[in-house]
Amino acid sequence: MRLLHIVAGLIGLASGAVALQALKGAKLHRKSGMIFVYAMLFMSSSGAVMAALKPQRLSVIAGVLTFYLVITALLTVRRRVVGFHGIDLGAMLVALTVGIAGLRFGF
Repeated sequence: MRLLHIVAGLIGLASGAVALQALKGAKLHRKSGMIFVYAMLFMSSSGAVMAALKPQRLSVIAGVLTFYLVITALLTVRRRVVGFHGIDLGAMLVALTVGIAGLRFGF
């Protein structure tokens, strides 16, 4: 799993660099941006899972927070319907849980 995590990170770096260099809104920008999103989602979730298997609570919090940030960024860009949906409630609960866990870990 560690090797897949590393490969996802390398794909994220490469696709992110391509997305930054491509013309904003162009097909290459959109495709490389989506590859970046998928790589980040896999990398953050695999990192959180690997950290959960070891006693590394801070790394679990960081992985879940990164996953949350990528998902909500994607929802901001992709959503066309205005209003409150179930995924918004789920994202809010994840953010609340990560925040409370981070505070507890800090104290």
